[in-house]
Amino acid sequence: MESVEWRGQVAITHWWEEEARLFSYVAATGIGYCDRHRKAGGDYNYKNIAHLSFSTLELKVYDPKSELLPEIKKGAANLQARKGEQYQVSTSGQYVTLGFGLKER
Repeated sequence: MESVEWRGQVAITHWWEEEARLFSYVAATGIGYCDRHRKAGGDYNYKNIAHLSFSTLELKVYDPKSELLPEIKKGAANLQARKGEQYQVSTSGQYVTLGFGLKER
């Protein structure tokens, strides 16, 4: 999609880009991916498509039929490949270690 901007390995869209369909956000537990063209439960609640856990690096898919899923999986795979790296989760300089909840084999 032309309206998606990649920062590092995460797709970012801006709220002012009306044509941007994929909306991703950093939450306390991981990265959420939503479809801005599909509403769920209110005026400003976008349809959740998937969530990537910082702890397990598991991509939990809520809408397996979404057209956005291939793009989401591409971004998730990039982060999953960075297991063990520090990832900035806030503008105040907070980081998490990607895959911190996974047991070493």
